[in-house]
Amino acid sequence: MKMRDGSWRATWQGPASVLGEFTGNRDDSIAWAHQRSRRCWIYSEQHGDVVLHDADDADHD
Repeated sequence: MKMRDGSWRATWQGPASVLGEFTGNRDDSIAWAHQRSRRCWIYSEQHGDVVLHDADDADHD
């Protein structure tokens, strides 16, 4: 998710708690998330919602 200060935050969530967090730029945050799963959800300013980001698909935001 893009934060108000322009940084990006990635969160790894388990069934009952947050397992890890990362804050950095967009690319590094997505890379951190993809180290945990090939598929992750990212916030899209264009859509005003989260969208699926699959590491095997073309980059979209």
